[in-house]
Amino acid sequence: MQKVNSPITKNGTNLREPVKTSPAPDFFELIPKRSREWLNPESENAVILVPKFGSHPPGRWFMSMMKKPNYHINLDDVGSFVWRLCDGHRTVAEIEGLLSERFGQKVEPTRDRLETFFKQLSQTKAIVWQKVHS
Repeated sequence: MQKVNSPITKNGTNLREPVKTSPAPDFFELIPKRSREWLNPESENAVILVPKFGSHPPGRWFMSMMKKPNYHINLDDVGSFVWRLCDGHRTVAEIEGLLSERFGQKVEPTRDRLETFFKQLSQTKAIVWQKVHS
């Protein structure tokens, strides 16, 4: 018996063809903005506060009963520097330039390090992303 290599379709779409998606905006053109409360704005190292039970009404009520309702994310000097620059006005590319200027070789490879850091901040919903306004 000969095997027939016919296209698998769902709703008229060939599932064997690669899906064409619109290109994602360039990461370094995006603008990060802080969305969490934080401590130590004047001192060297910042501490991001992440609620233990989210911002939904039952979570807020439960957290009001707790002595320590937030997780604390302690940032080092590099993370604190980047965190302070996430003001909703600078692109990732601008932050990269300022970071390299301030710390030099200590932060190399800067792009990889920033991508990892921003991915972690996004996962904890510590930042929101804005597009550059043309």
